[in-house]
Amino acid sequence: MSPLRWVLQRRVRRAGQFLETSDRPIGWIAATCGFSGPAGLRAHFARIVGMSPSAYRRTFHQRAGAERAAG
Repeated sequence: MSPLRWVLQRRVRRAGQFLETSDRPIGWIAATCGFSGPAGLRAHFARIVGMSPSAYRRTFHQRAGAERAAG
Protein backbone atom coordinates (compact mmCIF):
# COMPACT_ATOMS: atom_id res chain seq x y z
CA MET A 1 0.00 0.00 0.00
CA SER A 2 1.37 3.39 -0.94
CA PRO A 3 1.86 6.06 1.73
CA LEU A 4 -0.79 8.24 0.06
CA ARG A 5 -3.36 5.44 0.12
CA TRP A 6 -2.57 4.74 3.77
CA VAL A 7 -3.07 8.41 4.70
CA LEU A 8 -6.31 8.64 2.72
CA GLN A 9 -7.71 5.53 4.39
CA ARG A 10 -6.90 6.96 7.83
CA ARG A 11 -8.53 10.28 6.93
CA VAL A 12 -11.65 8.54 5.62
CA ARG A 13 -11.82 6.37 8.74
CA ARG A 14 -11.64 9.47 10.94
CA ALA A 15 -14.32 11.19 8.83
CA GLY A 16 -16.52 8.13 9.30
CA GLN A 17 -16.12 8.42 13.06
CA PHE A 18 -17.30 12.04 12.93
CA LEU A 19 -20.22 11.06 10.70
CA GLU A 20 -21.22 8.37 13.18
CA THR A 21 -20.93 10.45 16.32
CA SER A 22 -21.68 14.07 15.41
CA ASP A 23 -23.95 16.32 13.42
CA ARG A 24 -21.05 18.48 12.21
CA PRO A 25 -21.32 19.70 8.62
CA ILE A 26 -19.43 17.85 5.89
CA GLY A 27 -17.23 20.91 5.31
CA TRP A 28 -16.08 20.92 8.92
CA ILE A 29 -15.39 17.18 8.84
CA ALA A 30 -13.45 17.54 5.59
CA ALA A 31 -11.24 20.32 6.99
CA THR A 32 -10.70 18.57 10.33
CA CYS A 33 -9.69 15.32 8.63
CA GLY A 34 -7.23 16.99 6.25
CA PHE A 35 -9.17 17.09 3.00
CA SER A 36 -9.01 20.13 0.73
CA GLY A 37 -12.78 20.54 0.98
CA PRO A 38 -16.11 18.74 0.95
CA ALA A 39 -15.69 17.59 -2.67
CA GLY A 40 -12.40 15.89 -1.84
CA LEU A 41 -13.92 14.15 1.15
CA ARG A 42 -16.92 12.99 -0.89
CA ALA A 43 -14.77 11.61 -3.69
CA HIS A 44 -12.35 9.68 -1.46
CA PHE A 45 -15.05 8.54 0.95
CA ALA A 46 -17.19 7.14 -1.87
CA ARG A 47 -14.21 5.37 -3.45
CA ILE A 48 -13.01 3.80 -0.21
CA VAL A 49 -16.29 3.16 1.64
CA GLY A 50 -18.60 2.65 -1.32
CA MET A 51 -21.18 5.28 -0.40
CA SER A 52 -21.37 9.02 0.07
CA PRO A 53 -20.71 10.57 3.48
CA SER A 54 -24.38 11.62 3.67
CA ALA A 55 -25.58 8.09 2.94
CA TYR A 56 -23.15 6.73 5.51
CA ARG A 57 -24.46 9.16 8.11
CA ARG A 58 -28.10 8.30 7.32
CA THR A 59 -27.34 4.59 7.64
CA PHE A 60 -25.60 5.03 10.97
CA HIS A 61 -28.31 7.21 12.48
CA GLN A 62 -30.99 4.70 11.47
CA ARG A 63 -29.11 1.92 13.21
CA ALA A 64 -28.37 4.07 16.26
CA GLY A 65 -32.02 5.03 16.56
CA ALA A 66 -33.09 1.39 16.40
CA GLU A 67 -30.49 0.43 19.02
CA ARG A 68 -31.66 3.19 21.38
CA ALA A 69 -35.29 2.09 20.99
CA ALA A 70 -34.37 -1.54 21.72
CA GLY A 71 -32.14 -0.67 24.70
